[in-house]
Amino acid sequence: MNSLYGDQEAGRKAAELIDSLVPYFNIIEAGLVDQFKKCPVRDEQGLVLIQLHFKVMEALKMHLNSVVATGKMAEIDLSKVENSNV
Repeated sequence: MNSLYGDQEAGRKAAELIDSLVPYFNIIEAGLVDQFKKCPVRDEQGLVLIQLHFKVMEALKMHLNSVVATGKMAEIDLSKVENSNV
């Protein structure tokens, strides 16, 4: 049961973090697109680096969204437990 409360709290914090980071994600993504457009086709290392940065950002978003989803599931489970105790 403590794990559910922990998951719920982590989900809440992750949702707040996502909300606060959205403008920065947008700035970073726009910068990466701009770098991609300016990068010469022959610059394979530069293109790979841009792609790596984009993938790391996407992985971070996916992880945070996963924590939020786990928190929502914990909230549902806690609600079920509380309703069964009434």
